[in-house]
Amino acid sequence: MTSVAVRAPVSFVTLWLAPRLPRFQAAYPGIDILIFSTIWADAQPDAAIDIDIRFGNGSWEGYEAERLWHNLR
Repeated sequence: MTSVAVRAPVSFVTLWLAPRLPRFQAAYPGIDILIFSTIWADAQPDAAIDIDIRFGNGSWEGYEAERLWHNLR
């Protein structure tokens, strides 16, 4: 079985990610999702984390950042 470790803020996990996990698990039953929720993410990359979701401008040394969406006001 394959696993993917995701680290994200508690608010993101609770309000966005967790409600979508059952549908993901049904579509990809061979992938285990390991969730690490944080209040503040570490300044440095963690080798145990596959995907690190953060709020901000994407300027984190040691990371390759991809914008997930843009909040238009």
